[in-house]
Amino acid sequence: MARNKHPEATVERILDVAQRLFLEKGYEETTIQDIVDALGGMTKGAVYHHFKSKEEILDAESEVRQIEKGKWVLGDRSDNTSFSSYGDNADKIAAIATVFPVFFFLVAALVALTTMTRMVEEERGQVGTMKALGYTRGQIAAKYIL
Repeated sequence: MARNKHPEATVERILDVAQRLFLEKGYEETTIQDIVDALGGMTKGAVYHHFKSKEEILDAESEVRQIEKGKWVLGDRSDNTSFSSYGDNADKIAAIATVFPVFFFLVAALVALTTMTRMVEEERGQVGTMKALGYTRGQIAAKYIL
């Protein structure tokens, strides 16, 4: 015989039927055979597989009745930690995005200044020659800037 893939559903069914019979006939008058007959299609062995006795069924039923009802908790997106942290992270990225262009512009200006300084140092002799030939400072600077 195939095994039941959902034993918790079988236990729940047994408890429901047993509770109904206990209410109709009373605990003392209800037998395991009455429970098996009311289950329709389940064997006595299947019932004994889950419960050793009628007393155990009663104990399980009382445990089920003692379980508190579930409570619903309603909240909006701001109550969700993931949503809040996503918003905070987006704000941090926006702040970084504001600073990065300035940082890269300063790095580019530093590289350009360093390159021009090096070029002027290397061609100092040529600059002196151009001054001696009568070129103005603006004309000499234009040669290196453009």
